[in-house]
Amino acid sequence: HRDRFAARLACRPPGHPAVAPYAEAVIELFGADRLIWGSDWPVLRLASDYTTWLNMARALLAALPAEQQAAVFGGNALRFYRLDVPLADTGAVDSKQEKA
Repeated sequence: HRDRFAARLACRPPGHPAVAPYAEAVIELFGADRLIWGSDWPVLRLASDYTTWLNMARALLAALPAEQQAAVFGGNALRFYRLDVPLADTGAVDSKQEKA
């Protein structure tokens, strides 16, 4: 059943124009409430840096409301994996920027 599946949005290669239609299709098929963004860190460093990848993912999701963006960038992972950690404490989006 389709409602039992989720998807991970991993962007490669960063900035490639062919990524947008796939991201749009995944968002349309699964909905933002069933997506988890993945950076592919540290492998992504073979092609780019974390900040570039994060900015591309943010651009791909920019049309979504802020609540849905927050869900894709962390909230859904907490829910999917049944983690009892407040989203603000995860540092999922900003803490890795410093490692890039």
